[in-house]
Amino acid sequence: MERFIRGIIDATADFACAYKPNLAFFEAMGEDGFPLLKAALRDVPSGLLTIGDGKRGDIGATAERYAAALFDELGFDAVTINPYQGEDSGFALRG
Repeated sequence: MERFIRGIIDATADFACAYKPNLAFFEAMGEDGFPLLKAALRDVPSGLLTIGDGKRGDIGATAERYAAALFDELGFDAVTINPYQGEDSGFALRG
């Protein structure tokens, strides 16, 4: 998987202005996903933006932890977000 991702980056780096890995695919891999994501981010050429596509959105304290993980730990330049939609959101209704 790491070689595949590196190949995509190598093949597109001359044309890309940013890379936006979808975090769900890495998270679904469990403990193997986090190191793979970090390796992919290291392979992005300097000067190109990285966008964490996680669509995170939650209350303040949780949002701060997401921000710490995505910006401080992983070093993304930007992230996708969703607003906190409260108890009526689709996630709450699944119960």
